[in-house]
Amino acid sequence: MHLLDLAQGGIILLQMALGCLGNLAILAFYVYVWATDHTLKPVESIVSHLAFANLTSLMLRGVPHVTTLFGAKKVLTSTGCKSVIYLYRVTRALSVTTTCILSVFQSVTIAPITSLWGKFKLRLPSYLIPSFAISWLVNFLSYVVVPLNTVAPENNTIPVNAVNLGFCYTLRVSRFSSAEDVLSQMYFFGIDVIPVVIMILASGHIVLTLRIHQQRVRYVQTSRKNQTMGAEAQAAKTIIQLVALYVFFYGVDMAIMAYTNIIRKQSLILSDIRVIFSYCFPSLSPFVMIRFNRRISHMLASGKMKKAHLSEKHPSAISNFGM
Repeated sequence: MHLLDLAQGGIILLQMALGCLGNLAILAFYVYVWATDHTLKPVESIVSHLAFANLTSLMLRGVPHVTTLFGAKKVLTSTGCKSVIYLYRVTRALSVTTTCILSVFQSVTIAPITSLWGKFKLRLPSYLIPSFAISWLVNFLSYVVVPLNTVAPENNTIPVNAVNLGFCYTLRVSRFSSAEDVLSQMYFFGIDVIPVVIMILASGHIVLTLRIHQQRVRYVQTSRKNQTMGAEAQAAKTIIQLVALYVFFYGVDMAIMAYTNIIRKQSLILSDIRVIFSYCFPSLSPFVMIRFNRRISHMLASGKMKKAHLSEKHPSAISNFGM
C-alpha cells in the first residue's frame, strides 16, 4: 500500500462523506415535504432526482474504489466490475441529464408568457415524468457497451492501454489511430457533450431574460418588484453555478483525456487527478442547491424540520430555489 494510494483514498473518502451528507440532506427534506404535503413542486422533484443520481453514483464507484486504495485485494470479480461500472456510468449520466433538465425547466419558467418558450409554462410540469423516463431509458441504452470492455485486474496488473478506474479497468478498442477507437470515443464524447451544450444554452437564456427584465423594471421601486427580482436572481445563481461547476469539471476531464490520447500513453498521475475530479460534481453540487434553498439551509442550521418546512409556505412562483 503506497502513500499516494492512501492520500488519494483519503481525498475520495472526504468527497464521498461530503457528497453523501449533502445529497442525503436534500433527499431527507423532500421526503419529509412529500410525506407532509403528499406533493412536491416540479423543481423539487428535479432536485430530488438529481440528489438521488449523485448519491448513487458516489456510492457505486466510491465504496469499491476507496476499499481498493486502502489495500483490499480483488474487491470485485469481472462480473461485479461490469455491473458496478455500468450502473455508475448510467447514474453519472443521469446526474448530468437531470442538471440539464433543471436548467431548461428554469429557463422556460422565467421566460415571458408572450415568448415562444412562455407558451409551454403551464404544460411544463406534465413533461417532467416523461423527461425522467426518457433520461433513464436513453442512458441505460447508451452505455450498454461499457460492460463488454470492463475487466477486474488480475494480480493487480493493468494493461498499458487500459483506462484505470481504480478497482477495475476498461480496455481500449485499439490504438488511438484506429477507426474503431476514434468512433468509440466520438460516441461517448457525443453522449456527454450534448447535455452540456443544452445546459450552456439554457443558462445563457436565463441570463439574457433576467437582464432584459432588470432593464424593464429598473425604475420601478415597488417592494413587490424588488422581491420578484431578488427571487429571480437567486434562482438564476443556482442554475448558473451548477452548470458552471459541471462544465469546469467536465472541461478538466476532457482536457486530460485529450492529452493522454495525443501522447498515446496513460499517465498514472493524470489518471488519479481525473478520478478525483470525477467525484467533485456529485459531492459539491448539493451544497450549491442547499445554499440557495432557504428551507433546507434553515433546517440544517436549526435542526427543526417542521419549522423549516413552514417558514415560507407561499413562495413566489419564480423562487424555485428560495423556498
